[in-house]
Amino acid sequence: MADVTKIDSEESITRPSIYDVLDEIKTKQTRLEERIEENHRNILTFSQMAESARSDASKAISGVNALDEQLELVREDIVFLDEKVSALEEAKPPQNITININVSSVDMAKAIVELFTKGRE
Repeated sequence: MADVTKIDSEESITRPSIYDVLDEIKTKQTRLEERIEENHRNILTFSQMAESARSDASKAISGVNALDEQLELVREDIVFLDEKVSALEEAKPPQNITININVSSVDMAKAIVELFTKGRE
């Protein structure tokens, strides 16, 4: 057999023991498990927040739709009232009416005149 000679650089390399490597792997595995658990908790929290946001958005949309319906009813009312006002404006204004009233005294005539004049104020 041929002699195998070691290179100087190979002699200075120290290799960790298998136990040290296993401990390091276990430590990394534990950290990974902890991070996975934390990620799952975060996913649940974010899912709940998203569901809450969806619910709030749905309520807001329902509110906007209800307001939109109310606005449409108000618009219809405005059109209806505008038509009524236009019809009233087109109607003839009241005309002067002559009424013959027989009164028995001047005081009664004054009372009737006051009654009519108060109605015009």
